Amino acid sequence: MDNLDSLTTKCSGLSLNTDGNVAAASTTSPKFNREMVVSQEEMVRIMRNLHELRTNELKEVLQKEQLNIQGKKKELQERVRRFYKKHFLLYQHQRDLARPGRKTKKHFDYLVTIDFECTCQMANYDYPHEIIQFPAVLIEMESLSIIDTFDSFVKPDINPILDPFCTSLCGITQENVDSAPSFTEVVNLFYKWLGKHNLGKGGHKFAFVVDGYHDFWKFLQFKFFSLGERMPTLFRSYINMRKTFEQKVAILQRGRGKTGIENMLEHYKLDFDGKLHNGLDDARNMARICIEMIKNKVEFRINERLINKKKANQVQRANPVDDNNSQSDFQVWRQRLPLAFQRVTQQEFSTGEYLDNGSSDEE
Repeated sequence: MDNLDSLTTKCSGLSLNTDGNVAAASTTSPKFNREMVVSQEEMVRIMRNLHELRTNELKEVLQKEQLNIQGKKKELQERVRRFYKKHFLLYQHQRDLARPGRKTKKHFDYLVTIDFECTCQMANYDYPHEIIQFPAVLIEMESLSIIDTFDSFVKPDINPILDPFCTSLCGITQENVDSAPSFTEVVNLFYKWLGKHNLGKGGHKFAFVVDGYHDFWKFLQFKFFSLGERMPTLFRSYINMRKTFEQKVAILQRGRGKTGIENMLEHYKLDFDGKLHNGLDDARNMARICIEMIKNKVEFRINERLINKKKANQVQRANPVDDNNSQSDFQVWRQRLPLAFQRVTQQEFSTGEYLDNGSSDEE
């Protein structure tokens, strides 16, 4: 290929929508948080021929997208791949919508959305966040409706006095947590709630749904860790809803002063119902998004799991959200916590391989 124009050859047998550009994936560079320059058809051709492109062709692609053209060929390939990856996954899903396949109702009888609220301080990446609100919303797959909720405040141990920033952000008062049960008591209440609906080993098939990797990998794991307890197997695999949304629905635009939940609701022309950063309201709105996604043929499956670090060094880990704050926070907590989070592939989910001993603490 002599130049980038030669990459615009039509892909035979594929139906591509080239009427408009899609929003670009966010990365650590602000240049990534914008629209693509090339058409969707060009992007598909570039991704499919990435390892065949010469160095000068890779530089031409990067230059057209106003990205850094410095580095060796492998670095240039990785830069192009990262920039177009989310768009390519979205294209693949749109192409596959017309194909029959297993959908969420065949995988699960119920989904449980969870969004913890935690103690916090402004811009303190090393702060020991403790869960102070433990909410959950139960979605019945047969009716695609919310049928029950669980909610409890939690008394913090490490920093029992809430920071004013935390109270302002979450709306949780000192009185709320002072009179709340301990974390261990709340977890046991949650287990009973799951049991009431016959969710768990030997019961109905269900999965936890969270908005990103923080809730289970960071907040829940840290609380068990701080108490000297292992993370229960029950919580070691989950559906990262934001990742599913960005891979199969649309790429979220960051830096607009809106949360990921608000942005996903906006895509479906829905308003946020309740108060932002109230855990139960957040979990309810997550459930509303899940229902809309499933109605629009989006398949939900386990896509992340927690795995011991020795095992994680031998496998591919999931990537954190690519903004500067998340990267700083991620580096601090990756060193502190005993479990890493790992991407679960379609094949690993379909075969149940993600449930093997790789997620245990044993060698």
